[in-house]
This record gives sequence, structure tokens and C-alpha cells, in this order.
Amino acid sequence: MSRRILVTGACGYLGRHVVREAASLGEVSALDMVGEEVSTPPELSRLWRASVLEADILARACEGMDTVIHLAAMANIFAGTPADIMRVNVVGTWNVLEAAEAAGVRRVVLCSSDSVTGLTVRPDCMTPPRYLPIDTDHPSRPTDPYGLSKKLGEEAGRCMADRGRLEVMVLRPVYVLYPRVVDEVLRRARDPGSYVPSLDPVSPKAGGGPFWHYVKPEDAACAFRQAVDAPMSQPFEQAFVLADETLHPRPTLERARELFGHVPEIRDARLYEDNPYAPIFDTGAARRLLGFTAPTGMRAALHERLRETV
Repeated sequence: MSRRILVTGACGYLGRHVVREAASLGEVSALDMVGEEVSTPPELSRLWRASVLEADILARACEGMDTVIHLAAMANIFAGTPADIMRVNVVGTWNVLEAAEAAGVRRVVLCSSDSVTGLTVRPDCMTPPRYLPIDTDHPSRPTDPYGLSKKLGEEAGRCMADRGRLEVMVLRPVYVLYPRVVDEVLRRARDPGSYVPSLDPVSPKAGGGPFWHYVKPEDAACAFRQAVDAPMSQPFEQAFVLADETLHPRPTLERARELFGHVPEIRDARLYEDNPYAPIFDTGAARRLLGFTAPTGMRAALHERLRETV
């Protein structure tokens, strides 16, 4: 069955990949506040040039859609003031959900973040996990405005799903490793102890939290495509989206002890026995709900690049 899909934030770094994937399912429209001078994805059938804060335009954009993929956001803690991050990410998400419900949309796929867990880029505000790997049942205790905005967006999605007229699938991609940030990731890997990211909101930053998690953009986009038609046994679901490896030079449990002063309770001992560099986030929900597994290989590629530049 051909779908009619609206993608918010479709002209952003991740949005372009998602549009390309979503186009294989049917007709894709977009809502993005991109300017006239910026090229748009060629797969789009229509573009609404507007913000998710413009509820009236958003309502019209949702009419006749089967699915809405909501990516539009202030994308990290550096993207704006705390007030702006909360306004765009929380009010904007509510506007999307409300417009989708009113238009009779079947499903909204929300782009959230691993930042909801409290593993922030601010080392002085880190919330140690209660157990590993962190799954979607783990308490969410964000300590920065970006993580909080994403948690509130998830709760808005749960609220709408509980009303019974809308399915909501929440995906939590970790650090999306775009080609433009690979050189910065290499710079960090050469000297982890002295690496300091730029505070300029538009400068590339080596992210992924203290364990250096990642997912490649084309793989994250596949997860969003699979979320459009994935069977849902309940109206609200969540999943982390990331590769089954970290990029940090230390094994995961060793790194956890270094950060937290202890190793949290391990609920899947074989995970870290079989793969010492396994992520601290559980990838099982993405496999179970979406049939999604992100390819690995960046760890080996990164170390090969480091050897080449020595």
C-alpha cells in the first residue's frame, strides 16, 4: 500500500536521508523553515516552508497524510538558548501531534534522543545509569534543556497515544555520524584527554556522549522508514537507534567505572563478554519492533584512519 508521508525538518542533515528512504514507501511531503536559497530533496512532492510553531500551516500540511515523521527540532544543547530549545522542541512537538490527531493521521514517528537518559555532554551534570544496558524502561532523568525537551516530547507522544486516535513510535537515535564530522571524530580520537568541542552551534562536534556511541545517517534513516509500517502491539513504543559498538578506546565497562566510580548492575553479562565495546544502550527494542540492526564497522575504520595518519 502506497503511503502519504509528511516529514518535518526534511531539509536537514538527517531529514534528507529520511526523505530518500521514505520515498520508497509512497508520496513524501515536507514541512521545513528552510530558505528559498537552499536546495530541497528531489524526492519531495510538496514543501511547506514553515516552522512547527506555525500551527495553522502545520494543520494543513497534515491533511490527507497516513504518517508523520517528526524530525524538526533544535538538534542539540548548543543549538540555542534553553528557552528556545524548550519552545521549539516541546511546543513544536505538541503542535505536530495535535495536528496529526486532528487530521486523522494513523501514526507519528517522533525523533527523540538518548539525551533523555541524563547522559549529557556536560560532565558535571551526568546522571549515572542504574543498570546496563539502558533500555526504554530505564528512568529518564535528563539534566540539560535539550534532554528535558526530548523527554517532554516523548511524554506528549504518550499522552496523544493514550487518547486512542494515534499511534506514536519514538526513536532515540544517538550521535548521528555525518560525513562532515568524521575529521572532528578523528581529532578527538588522536588525543581524547585534551579534546574540547567548539561552542559554535554550527561547528562540527565529536559527540556520542562519554562512550562515543554513533549511528550513520543512512542507517538511522532506514530505522525511520521501517517505523512507518512496523507492527505495533500497543499505541506507544520506544527504541534506541545506534550501532552495536562504541568508538571509545576503552572497553565499555572499564569506561563506566572510570566515569561513575563503579560499574552499574549488568543485566546482560554476555553482551559485554562477547563484545567489550558494546554500547550502554539496549538495541533490542529496535530489532524487536522494527527488525532493525545498524551495521557496525566504524570502529575498525576509525582505527585504520588513525594508523594511516601516524
